[in-house]
Amino acid sequence: MNELAKFNFLLFIFFLMASCSKSDLEFRDKYEKSVRRWEDFKRESNNSYSYTTYSGSWTGWSAEMTFTIENGKIKRVSYIVPSIAPTKRPENGWAKESFIEAMRKKGYSEEELKKVEEQRVWEKMEWTEDESTLGSHGDYYLLTLDDVYRLAKENWLVKGKGVTNCLETEHNGLISKVGKIEENCADDCFEGVQITAIEKK
Repeated sequence: MNELAKFNFLLFIFFLMASCSKSDLEFRDKYEKSVRRWEDFKRESNNSYSYTTYSGSWTGWSAEMTFTIENGKIKRVSYIVPSIAPTKRPENGWAKESFIEAMRKKGYSEEELKKVEEQRVWEKMEWTEDESTLGSHGDYYLLTLDDVYRLAKENWLVKGKGVTNCLETEHNGLISKVGKIEENCADDCFEGVQITAIEKK
């Protein structure tokens, strides 16, 4: 094979791979537009911002996490459980009495409530990590928005058989929800992130 033929062959492979890559990403145009908006936001904020995520379960539990990022690095994470349906978090936070009563309203038996009390579960309903304690509750949640955009491209928006992808960009073009749901999943099927607020620091 002469040099020209080799060049043409490699060029063909390159374009073939590129076209396959494009076809594998759902909402590509919308995603790329949001990426451009994200790059503008990073520059305007010096990559220093906060964002809050929300997650909810069919069981009635919900959780919010707020991340503080400075120069692209996570500096602080706070976590709260805003509601245990039908009970909302008290203004002063969960205490033993309010938590036990919320669980009772959910139908927990006295035996189950006794275990909850022994484990002091209400103490795990709110916590904060700073630089010295980051990851002390696990590291799966330690994501910057750069990480969110990367995971969206590498995982959450990749087309697949039996997969429904989701992308919303309600924060002035920035991602507000991104993820996927697989068929035949019984409950709590959403894999991804829902972002309720993004603010410059």
